[in-house]
Formats: sequence, C-alpha cells, structure tokens
Amino acid sequence: MASGIGVVSFRDALREVMAVHGAQASVVARSAGISESSLSKYLSGTFDLRTSDTDRIRQALTPAAHEHLLRLLGLPQLELLAADGQDRALLMESAIQDFVRQCSDRDYLRILGAVTRGRTEALGHST
Repeated sequence: MASGIGVVSFRDALREVMAVHGAQASVVARSAGISESSLSKYLSGTFDLRTSDTDRIRQALTPAAHEHLLRLLGLPQLELLAADGQDRALLMESAIQDFVRQCSDRDYLRILGAVTRGRTEALGHST
C-alpha cells in the first residue's frame, strides 16, 4: 500500500475476533442466518460472502467481539453514537473519507464497488 498503513480484511479480522472471543463458527453462522458451510468456506478463503451476509455476521457478534472487530477494521463505532439523520450521515462520510485516504487505488475501487453493491441491494435494484 502506498501509505504504508495496512488494512485488515474483514475475513482476517473476523478470524482473529472469533479466536480471541471463542466464537464458534456454528453459533455465529446460526445467529447470522447463514449456513455454517458458507462461513467456513469464507473463513478459509474459498468463498466470498455478500455484503448483507457480512453485515449480519457483524451484528451477530457479542458486543465485545463486535467492538474488537470494528477496532481491527479501523472503523468508528457509529452504532454507539447518539447521532441520527444528517449528523449520522456526516459522521459516516467523514469516517469513509478518513479510511479511503489510507487505501491504495485498488483497495479504494474494491471498497467503492462494495458500497455500490450494498446500496443496490438495499434499494432492491438488480445489477
């Protein structure tokens, strides 16, 4: 990376969080509403999950594990902030800007693609 600052992938961060917090794949998968096989393949690097699946995994973690995951990813805990509406949008925009400043062009394009796909899915549009 050009900036010399490493970015931890969600997959690597999730592996570490599960190991540190003793989270079993079967429990995380069941809580997130995905198959244990899909989670196992994702963690081994042979399968990619949809953004909605990773969001559900993140939400299925215990509060301590969730906080640890966000720290590893370098993301603020926006869910814990009291902001709403426009303030929350501005905080999110600021966090994204700070994060992408540290990314290579390749990582930036990958992140932009994930945001676009997530918005498309959220709005129910097909790609």
